[in-house]
Amino acid sequence: MRMHTANELNTLANILAADGTTVLASNVAAGIEDLSGRRLEQAQLSAPETSHMILFRALDAILLTEAGYVSISGVSYIVDYFIDPRNPRVGVWKEVYCHAEKVGS
Repeated sequence: MRMHTANELNTLANILAADGTTVLASNVAAGIEDLSGRRLEQAQLSAPETSHMILFRALDAILLTEAGYVSISGVSYIVDYFIDPRNPRVGVWKEVYCHAEKVGS
């Protein structure tokens, strides 16, 4: 199980509704981690397309739904699922597992 610290929240994110455009919360402190290339973590993921983990404080991400989006630096990420790592205790962190939205061709 991962341990997180507030130092990981080094960027700002917008939490979007399921339509991908309606902003539910803006400038929310977040940390993003690219999971591609990490075999062990990739093997433990619940959704095969998942490529990133975005960390939020649990109360900051209370509006986020599993049908939602997160926007960071102009890139939209589709939420695959999220979990509470329960470390150091329940309700502190929310790990949001997602993948980048593919735009056009």
